[in-house]
Amino acid sequence: MSAQARRSTRRRRPPSSPSRGPSPFELGPRGIRVNSIAPGPTATDFNGGAMRDDPELRDGLAARTALGRVGEPDEIADAIVALASNDLRWITAERIEVSGGSLL
Repeated sequence: MSAQARRSTRRRRPPSSPSRGPSPFELGPRGIRVNSIAPGPTATDFNGGAMRDDPELRDGLAARTALGRVGEPDEIADAIVALASNDLRWITAERIEVSGGSLL
């Protein structure tokens, strides 16, 4: 492989940003993983509890979800617990969608 090709395939470390915090490259060597959970439609108190309390809204959202329903808070919590566990220790710098397949 040429020197030019090696330089172009080498992964660059993005700098940290005050608005985003330290990068996974800065925290990884300390054993800190950086991930996020992106919940889909979930029956919570958010927005006045509309997804939890309004059957018409729930039905409309459920119709656009692969699993055919709105998620429950415990299901989002399960994903967070799993991601924080040592079982998933090789996952970092990822956005994990926990949405039941909404809006596919």
